Amino acid sequence: MLQGKQRRPIWKVPSKTAIACLKVLLFVLICLGVSTHAISQEKCVSTVGNQRHQKILGDLQPQRRKPFVRQCSGTCYFESYVSVLESVLSRHYGQTLAISRPHLFSLLILEKLRSGYLFGMGKLTYFSQTALEIDLISSGNRHYMRNLVNQKPLVLRGSKTQSQIYKEDLWMRQVHHQVAALLSLRMKERFPKGHRPTKEHYFAQLREILNEVLPEVEQILRERLAVFALESYLGTAKIFVKNDFFILSFEEISKNEFRMSEKTEQAVKDHLISGQEINLDYFHILPYVTIKDGRPGFLELPSDSTPLTFEQVMAKKLGGGHSIAVTDVILDGNGRIEYFVARNTWASRNKTDHGYHYISINYLHHYKADFVLSHFYLKTAEPINQSPRHAP
Repeated sequence: MLQGKQRRPIWKVPSKTAIACLKVLLFVLICLGVSTHAISQEKCVSTVGNQRHQKILGDLQPQRRKPFVRQCSGTCYFESYVSVLESVLSRHYGQTLAISRPHLFSLLILEKLRSGYLFGMGKLTYFSQTALEIDLISSGNRHYMRNLVNQKPLVLRGSKTQSQIYKEDLWMRQVHHQVAALLSLRMKERFPKGHRPTKEHYFAQLREILNEVLPEVEQILRERLAVFALESYLGTAKIFVKNDFFILSFEEISKNEFRMSEKTEQAVKDHLISGQEINLDYFHILPYVTIKDGRPGFLELPSDSTPLTFEQVMAKKLGGGHSIAVTDVILDGNGRIEYFVARNTWASRNKTDHGYHYISINYLHHYKADFVLSHFYLKTAEPINQSPRHAP
């Protein structure tokens, strides 16, 4: 019986040389701290379609890619300020720099406990039938952050991978939960279950508790910060930062189509081309985020209905005030700014495009009562101390 040709095997066992090469490549990747997860999450934002001859300013000045963060609830002001300030520091010192968020976050918690912040803007609820809720960190702003970073030297490091950012995110959530739980426990010890104290008694007890737990909180933060080895940091730098604002004015270029004034647009473009990000405070309405030209993340006014008012949005819990970092712009066919390209602080959630939103100028014009565009600059900045004895 005749036999046909012997079939060539589809897969061949790698030779010893090939296996050795693969091992060397794997070792190099590990040394460089590269992870496939980090690579997949750090895709560059490409041009957003050409149906209307739009282009991203980044085509002229490539964006410096940065991993995105998953903020703690209410800390958008913290994350956006840090991101913008990192771009300012990187430009000033001539190298890519990142701020140690755990160290600055620890300073944020201590400052709010020491300053009596919880008696003002902080969110507190009375002892309820379920549990006492204490929010230490939300409801801040760029002015609060400016005062915070000007207090002590910042702990700096080089660029961070996405996995390192996620590690910091997790650390911050756990620390806030631990400190908030400690305060809640102390409050429960003072007030029996079901007892509703008067406002005066409540705050008097809270003030005593804050004074009592402050040393314990400082110890918690020191122990928690020990997980971040000092050797991984570049050094510390004492700076004095100032906030400034872009003068905002709009002009109607066609019916219901608005742009910022040409003078403001040029100031924004020049700032971004220099490598510095811009801080944007605005009113975010999640249902208004849509898909355009097959790309998600566009924040637009609705075309088929009357835009909701501030009161309607808040009543239906569809959005609220938000703070983000503008990294680029999308220009229309006439070279005017049609969208801000903004790195959000929600990771890849909430209808973002790999962590980014594209915010329409028309949208910002409509809700301009809650629209602030600001930038930061260094009034003074000492040289980086590259051999700190300990992190502040």
